Formats: sequence, structure tokens, C-alpha cells
Amino acid sequence: MWRANGVGELYLYFPKSNQVPDFSHWEKSQHNVDIDTNGDYGVSFRNSHFVYRRNHWTTMRQRVHLNSVRSSGHGNPDGWLAVWFDGAHSPTFNITNVVLRKYSDVHIDGIYFSTFFGGHDSSWATPHDTYTLFRNFHVKVN
Repeated sequence: MWRANGVGELYLYFPKSNQVPDFSHWEKSQHNVDIDTNGDYGVSFRNSHFVYRRNHWTTMRQRVHLNSVRSSGHGNPDGWLAVWFDGAHSPTFNITNVVLRKYSDVHIDGIYFSTFFGGHDSSWATPHDTYTLFRNFHVKVN
């Protein structure tokens, strides 16, 4: 996702209350990432190396490893998410020790991909036509 001036962020929906330790102290220093838990919604992860540039093709690679589950409703904090941005050799985000699921029957079987101006009302809408182009889009599951 991106914010004003192209500032990028990962915006995740996952079981916030199951993270160890809780988000008020959750590994900020290890990841060099600013975390905003956004109240009732998802969690934003930002860092200074994740900025989209206008009129510039961006490359991005993402890997997700689901955590294990010890019993129904109790996920282990051993999942991870890594994102490489614009050809970086090391991940721009490397979020580890995270509970991404609580139940073993939750699997990755696709993605939900959309582009829109988010928010709760028309004040979030763009005042003019805008375009976002995508190319060479690949999804792999293994």
C-alpha cells in the first residue's frame, strides 16, 4: 500500500491479539520498522527504504511462510514475511516470529489484489483520474 508522497507500507490483516510479545513492544528495533496497529483494522509496517517513485517502474518480491499450529486456535510464533523492494539484495522488510494464522486449515491458495483509494467515505477519493500500471506479475505457491 502507499500513502502521501509515495511512502509505502505493508498493511496486514492477521490475528493481532496472538502476537508474542504484544504489539506495544513487538520487535521494532530488530526490524528497523515503524509499526502502527491502526485500532480495529490491520497493522501498518513502514521503513524509510520503501518509497514509490512517480513515473518509475518498481520491482517487488514477497515471500510468506505460514506459522505452525500447536492446537486449534493456537498458532505458534514461527511464521515470517519478507519483502524485497526495487532490487534490494536483502529484504526491505523481514518480519519474523509472527502468528499469521490460528488454525491449521488456513492455507495460502491465492491472493486478493486490488487498487483503490481506501477510506470510509468520499473524502478519500481522488479529485482527478489516476492510473496505476502493472506488468510481469507472477504468483507462485510451493
